[in-house]
Amino acid sequence: MSYYVWRIMLATVVGSYYCPAACADDLTALSFEELLSAEVTSVAKRPQSADEAAAAVFVITQDDIRKTGAHTIPELLRLVPGLEVAEIDANNTAVSARGFNWRFSNKLLVLVDGRAVYQSLWSGVLWDQQLTPVEDIDRIEVVRGPGATLYGANAVNGVVNIVTKHAADTLGGLAVAEGGVTTVSEQGFGRFMARRGGRLGARGAFRLYVTGNDTPSLVDEDGEPFNDGGRAVQTGFRVDWEPNDRDAFTLQGDYQDLDFEVSLSSTGLPGLTLIEDQTSAQEGDGFNLLGRWTRTWPQGDTLTVQSYFNRTTRFEFDVMTEENTFDIDISHYFSWTEQFETIWGVGYRSVNDEAASQGFISFQEPSFNADLFSAFVQQDASFLKNRLRVSVGSKFEHNDFTGFEVQPSLRAIWVGKDDWSAWGAISRAVRTPSRFESSLDVDLGRLDADPANGAPLPVELSLRGDPSLEAEDLLAFEIGVRKAWGRRVALDLTGYSHRYQDLFEVLPGDVLLLAPVGPGGATVPVAVDQPLLITNAGKAQIHGLEAALQIYPADDWTVKLAGDVKTLNFNESIEANTDTNLNRLFQGDTPEYQFSVRTDYDVSSALTTTLWLRRVGALTQSETEAYTDIDLRVGYRLSPRAEITVSADNLLGKRREFPSELYPAPFGFVERRVSLSASIRF
Repeated sequence: MSYYVWRIMLATVVGSYYCPAACADDLTALSFEELLSAEVTSVAKRPQSADEAAAAVFVITQDDIRKTGAHTIPELLRLVPGLEVAEIDANNTAVSARGFNWRFSNKLLVLVDGRAVYQSLWSGVLWDQQLTPVEDIDRIEVVRGPGATLYGANAVNGVVNIVTKHAADTLGGLAVAEGGVTTVSEQGFGRFMARRGGRLGARGAFRLYVTGNDTPSLVDEDGEPFNDGGRAVQTGFRVDWEPNDRDAFTLQGDYQDLDFEVSLSSTGLPGLTLIEDQTSAQEGDGFNLLGRWTRTWPQGDTLTVQSYFNRTTRFEFDVMTEENTFDIDISHYFSWTEQFETIWGVGYRSVNDEAASQGFISFQEPSFNADLFSAFVQQDASFLKNRLRVSVGSKFEHNDFTGFEVQPSLRAIWVGKDDWSAWGAISRAVRTPSRFESSLDVDLGRLDADPANGAPLPVELSLRGDPSLEAEDLLAFEIGVRKAWGRRVALDLTGYSHRYQDLFEVLPGDVLLLAPVGPGGATVPVAVDQPLLITNAGKAQIHGLEAALQIYPADDWTVKLAGDVKTLNFNESIEANTDTNLNRLFQGDTPEYQFSVRTDYDVSSALTTTLWLRRVGALTQSETEAYTDIDLRVGYRLSPRAEITVSADNLLGKRREFPSELYPAPFGFVERRVSLSASIRF
């Protein structure tokens, strides 16, 4: 592990200071009431109780973040029923909701304080460049199912909204350091974070932070690492200012830089060589700047204006890419009467990217500019003394990929007596093509002739995108039931049926004979040109059930269970081709079931323990076996401002979680990991 990580860890363990009253984000847990009725904004773009939302919503609280000991956002998302999280290699994670999981999970929209981190060039999220310190996160709101009515295209199977803390809640200083080792390959890894917050006059506050990590490589079947893993650092700030009781201003930004190694391998198909076995250094960086103004009137009406700029650069797969996004969004919430509430908004987004190829992946258009214009409106109505609540609305968008798109939804919830509720929803959502799908141009290589098996000529294989692709289309039906028994037990059940059309699929194109002119003017066939084309040919249905159960047997003991089961059926065309790596680029892979149980027990006011058991089903398409995992965390508070934590992850041994689908890479194993972390406030 890096020398500077050990120095910071040593300093945080041996130091001792008094924590002033200004340290607002202390380590105390939430009350039962706060845990059972957490407030969310992702479902309706306004604050409401999670129990009263007509959607499958799950909130990861500060208490969850502290007790799990997770230090990355994907690790925290494993808590959510219906979300699939799997490590691909040392730096990349596959995260999806309700199926279709792969490296760039293209049906899940991810926001950080309202800023979309979805990459339109690759149609997904670069999780290793999302380094928001978990200590600065207020909550993570996860809406499973379509969120397109409010958030637009690509919010198909879910929305992840990461909400960071107000600057006034992070006053004072905080330093965190972690160091650990893997138990098979004995690789070191570590993480650090330092933060300072303070006041700006009587009504303002600021936060500055820097964080970094050193990530171990996955290992092969013999326990040998493929490469040296990766390193990343991110720094940022946030300023909040409320000059009066009506207005609130926020300005925040981040910069990150990372370098990592990628190991490539041959395809394993006889006679076809795309690349040679190799390990090479890769890199990426990015920065963003976001500003937001909110005005709230005494009656509760709210106007929000938000704008941000985001730049992401990446050198990977022998392609240098840069994507720049400018976005401005205006939304207005107002109530006509106690029964009727309206939220509406307009937005504009400009995206431009460049892709310079130095290897086997290239694009038909090396650069592209796209404009997105949008508007939405949602009407909420309450009846029967607020027990029945109905929401109807739609998003209207025009984009340069597929033109005009309409994404409506109808939601209703009945809030009964004795702490129970039932809800249902019908929604439409679309996913627009990425540049990867519309402009890809790859020569896969030559498959040698094999007359004994009916292949008299060599075959030249290529993969081509289609600039005329239409949007993928989802029609979703959802129902849910929630029930609480006093303060001690809460149950949340959701059932859904998703019906997809125009899914992207790889199909063979027309075959051409490569036949130069021979002696006497006759053509002499020497090879076959077989293009593979990306088309809108796929259909699928997913039916699933998700459940979350929270039990509080005592004030110092919590048990949380989560699980989901699903069935995924493709049309015949996809079924015939999903056994190939190319089609798994778009259909991904997904377990038929997942289950987890987490128990948190406070031995004393200073000593806390967490035991987390997970069971994940097999990935049938990539022949990845089911696995069971156990994580253990023990935390001890040395003083009101200092804490140390010992964590042991993957206790049941090394396992494979997910293959690399985007380019040929070794299939790596996740090891046991043991670590020690320390935090201090000053």
